[in-house]
Amino acid sequence: MRSGTALALAAALCLARAAVGQEPAGEGESKPPEKDLGKYFADEGVLFAEEPIVVSAAKVEQKRKEAPSAVWVITSEEILRSAATSVPDLLRSVPGIEVFFTSVSDPNVGARGLNSLLSNGVLVLVDGRHVYLDNLGRVPWNALPMGLQDIDRIEVIRGPGSALFGANAFHAVINIFTKRPDKWTGTRIAAMGAEHDTATTDLLHAGRYGEIGYRLSLGWKTADHPGAFARQREDAVDAKRGNLLVEYYPAENTTLGLGLGTVRVDDEILSDGGPIFSHGSLPHIMLEFHHKRDDSEWHARAYWNALQDFEIESLNLPTSDLTIHNRYSSGDGEMQHTRRLGDRHRATAGFTYRVNDIDLQVLRKKLTHRIAGIFLQDEWKLAEPLTLTV
Repeated sequence: MRSGTALALAAALCLARAAVGQEPAGEGESKPPEKDLGKYFADEGVLFAEEPIVVSAAKVEQKRKEAPSAVWVITSEEILRSAATSVPDLLRSVPGIEVFFTSVSDPNVGARGLNSLLSNGVLVLVDGRHVYLDNLGRVPWNALPMGLQDIDRIEVIRGPGSALFGANAFHAVINIFTKRPDKWTGTRIAAMGAEHDTATTDLLHAGRYGEIGYRLSLGWKTADHPGAFARQREDAVDAKRGNLLVEYYPAENTTLGLGLGTVRVDDEILSDGGPIFSHGSLPHIMLEFHHKRDDSEWHARAYWNALQDFEIESLNLPTSDLTIHNRYSSGDGEMQHTRRLGDRHRATAGFTYRVNDIDLQVLRKKLTHRIAGIFLQDEWKLAEPLTLTV
């Protein structure tokens, strides 16, 4: 008991001496520079950043917390900080999205546990233009028409979205938005290397002259053979792309846009029947009109996608190859109108029309497939924060 008391008194004396030894704060004492405090509060401000605006959930701009669907957003800052070399790599961080690679050249993306070889339940859009190949039932992940440097943000809807986006949106919708010349200008060059001798090179340049804005994007990606297929190629992926976007701004909140480009890709993928090698070109052209007022918004889009000089070659036959020649084109048109009816009511209506032309040369048969759709969405803000969406 005495020893414990003695230790306590000794500790108290030491603290008292330390306190006495300190000089009182005076005018000469150095203070933390204000810039350090500013940096501290700037870092703290990230926690209270403004809620991101999303479009994909209801096809209108709204705060993410008000969206009627679960939406995950990957920003351009997150992309730059990541070590990803492709969009499927980025999607690994999204809850509910499952990504697996059978090889360096064959990503498969699914949602909510629904994933498989040649996964076909996820709809992928680039600036509102679908890149899903209806004739093959898959997304050409190695032939997306943009690099990671081009992306402004990625919005992911985890769940079906066919009511708004039509066919193929069974498990999820991945909407990729690229940088627009009315919001970003400059030049960016990037080169990256990764495992399996993966190498990517990207050039992005955007500028604006008066009422005209433009963006030029070039890129090249290669990756070594995966080593697991029956016959190895020189490269598992060899993709070259070029895109040009020109926009005209005749008035405030009005945009007319013309986009065109192509991707040339050679890649290897794994199907249920074994490994296959494919190569071809994927050109596209898109016209777009957007006009926004205080109480209404019009959006119209027409585009053409194609798959040209496309060949699929089987790699699992020991003595001979099975080569399938295929041509595909798709013409799409869509229009949408949104109008506010008072402070608590917003209605959105639109229609879509698509024509798919498929030329199966191995069967000597041509197919034409037409898809039409209309949608109507009504939002009533009953009370904060409750909104009814029908």
